[in-house]
Amino acid sequence: CCNTCPASATHLRSSSYGGQAATGGFENSAAWKKLDLRFQDAWKDAQKRGKRKQSFECMIKLSGVPLPREKEALGNAGFKARTFIKRIVTGSVTARDVQVVAELPFVEVMELAVPVTGK
Repeated sequence: CCNTCPASATHLRSSSYGGQAATGGFENSAAWKKLDLRFQDAWKDAQKRGKRKQSFECMIKLSGVPLPREKEALGNAGFKARTFIKRIVTGSVTARDVQVVAELPFVEVMELAVPVTGK
């Protein structure tokens, strides 16, 4: 299969994730550079504390308006999309699935959402 097919995300999750994360491969990859600094710090903290199921609210910038197969690939990678606005997607992803989502070729940037506080 190819990198944009829905099955590829599943294959990544079941095969390569554990080895790369354990050896620091993700942190030295092109996919890692797609995460903003706050997201990188939050992911590392979750890994350190063994919180692989921790959920992160985030925004993702895609290379273009997502095709149906790309929306499906995001879901198969573990991303729970909430809104799609042209190239921007909001939603959540667990620490376990951040790498799988970041490795999708049409994902350009992943930013950790900033909570809005009222004063």
